[in-house]
Amino acid sequence: KTGQKIQDAKLYAIRKKERLVLRYPLKAGGTQTWKWALETHNIFFEVNFTPTGGEPTVVEIPAIVEPNEFIDGFFTTQVTGTIELVWDNTSCEFTDKNIWIFVSKTEGS
Repeated sequence: KTGQKIQDAKLYAIRKKERLVLRYPLKAGGTQTWKWALETHNIFFEVNFTPTGGEPTVVEIPAIVEPNEFIDGFFTTQVTGTIELVWDNTSCEFTDKNIWIFVSKTEGS
């Protein structure tokens, strides 16, 4: 399967009508990277960043992602906060999804 080709990836199951949200603290100057692949069907994906004491900002515009595509990206921040990687399966009433995800971080100051 496509996702198994992502080194050190972890398999997550997202049930129908549910979301998977992975949150990571990120220091100023830090970079969060991600790479993932969906086994079947499609899913909505977005990335949000919330500065400490601030309001959330969309970092990566929500998009529908098709199966067997490798999706990778990164976000570098100038301020401390929390990044959220969101896989949204709430619009699906009948199908669970399996996603292979690898996330890493480079610390800032």
